[in-house]
Amino acid sequence: MAKLSDRSGSVTTTAAPGNKRLSLRSEQPALRRAFPRSYPIFVEVEYGLPDLASGRTGNGWTESLSSKNIEFIAADPLPADQPIDLSIAWPALLNGKVGLRLCIRGRITKSRDHYVSVKIERYEFRTKASTPRQLVSSAAPH
Repeated sequence: MAKLSDRSGSVTTTAAPGNKRLSLRSEQPALRRAFPRSYPIFVEVEYGLPDLASGRTGNGWTESLSSKNIEFIAADPLPADQPIDLSIAWPALLNGKVGLRLCIRGRITKSRDHYVSVKIERYEFRTKASTPRQLVSSAAPH
């Protein structure tokens, strides 16, 4: 997956899971005015809408993050005023070795086309599960 952006933060093309291609123009400057203390962070996000009977899930890319809000581009349009669970591959490692995921529970406050704003209700960092290769090598006799 790749996300291309120019220096202004405009998204030109994103390869989404399942080889879907999104060609969207970022509204990031407008979002930054609404949330001036947000930080641009561009990482993959997985989402799920727990209250819908379909158990709808998908992937996308974050645009900006603050302590109270997150904005991201979803692979599919999402309904506003719905609870949402997000899982973000955090770009830093714990102790320089262990991968982290930022898990967020929130509510969609705005949704226009593929652009989604979420009010963060709670969050926690979790360690990523070890890959089978790591488990095999650590369990091998010495």
